Amino acid sequence: MHNNLTKNSTYLLSLLRSHADNEGNVGITLSQLAREMQVCVNTVISAVGLLEKSGLVQVTREQRSKNAIGKESAGRNIYRLL
Repeated sequence: MHNNLTKNSTYLLSLLRSHADNEGNVGITLSQLAREMQVCVNTVISAVGLLEKSGLVQVTREQRSKNAIGKESAGRNIYRLL
């Protein structure tokens, strides 16, 4: 285990592993992760950053898009477990 990981980043890694497909990929939004972790989105963003810096996760970020009524929504991120 990496010593620089927080409780939240360790929990996030576990959560991502539970959602991963056979290739280690997870497609999910930050808000979905925040709901599952019962934390705010900023906490998830910080945890993702630590996982990236530790070389445990690679993130491909999708661009924001607008729905039919013009409301902007975040795209899904693709998390690849390394």
